[in-house]
Amino acid sequence: MKTQIPIALTVLFAAVSVHAQTLAAYQSTVDGQSPSYHNTLDNTLVPSVGTGTFTSTGTSFTSDYFGNANDAVSFSGSTSPSPDALNGPGSPNDILANHTVGSLSLLFYMPAGTPGTQYIFSDGEATAAVGTEPAATAFALDFSSGTFQLKSGNTSTTLTSLGVPAANTWYYFAATWNTTVSSNSTAINVYLGAAGGGTLATGTIGRQVNGTLGNKISSTAVIGDGLGFVLGNRQTQGSGQTAGFNIGGTSPGADDELAIWNGTVLTSGQITSQYNTLVVPEPSTYAVLGIGTLILLCFHRKIGAHLQR
Repeated sequence: MKTQIPIALTVLFAAVSVHAQTLAAYQSTVDGQSPSYHNTLDNTLVPSVGTGTFTSTGTSFTSDYFGNANDAVSFSGSTSPSPDALNGPGSPNDILANHTVGSLSLLFYMPAGTPGTQYIFSDGEATAAVGTEPAATAFALDFSSGTFQLKSGNTSTTLTSLGVPAANTWYYFAATWNTTVSSNSTAINVYLGAAGGGTLATGTIGRQVNGTLGNKISSTAVIGDGLGFVLGNRQTQGSGQTAGFNIGGTSPGADDELAIWNGTVLTSGQITSQYNTLVVPEPSTYAVLGIGTLILLCFHRKIGAHLQR
């Protein structure tokens, strides 16, 4: 009996630990794909891979998708511009400085409410030069009019085909790009799915105005303008600032696990492998948890009966 009790405890502990271990699994998968930059966006704001830390004022933190406290950036500010925006380092250290080939992945939390335009991230969000901001460098993900849209180069693409956003939900987003491709070719691949939802929707954005794909970016478009990468707001160098990523100032959104690959286009298999680490425990896991608990209860009763003899 003494040997059976540790076995039951081991089974129980293993079942309880499955969900907690998925954060390490996700980060290990991302880092195993050799990103140029990876910031876990916990309360230290120090990148685990690469250089160039974010600077911010008034930033708060919240629990991440995995339930870890103070492990995701929360954008609760409601002023314009938001004091909670995270501004990346300036040129030449911008993490997306005029790159024509690369990849990005990110987790973000979508709060409840009916907002105006809310930026999840932004780098060079403009359709024309604004001050020293180069033209055709927009790269931004926002939520507007009940759907997500991606701004890239000189166009905005509504991601309606990738599903209707759900409130109070963590999402996984990824994009890969090669803006050196010729006309009629895919320049950007977009991936979006609810974390743990099991379905990762995909979409494409085409190159050139004469392409056959529904959405086009110009032949001069690049990703990022070299002036800084901003989370939770529109890029500070642009005009028309909006409030931070929050709904009515009371329901803040959040960003987490920002990773960037400069010069590398991740494959769909690599993107899927990241997404698959976000799955919740299978029903069989909960069955194992229940079995472990029952075993412990049975042993507890047997021990009690033995002591009463």
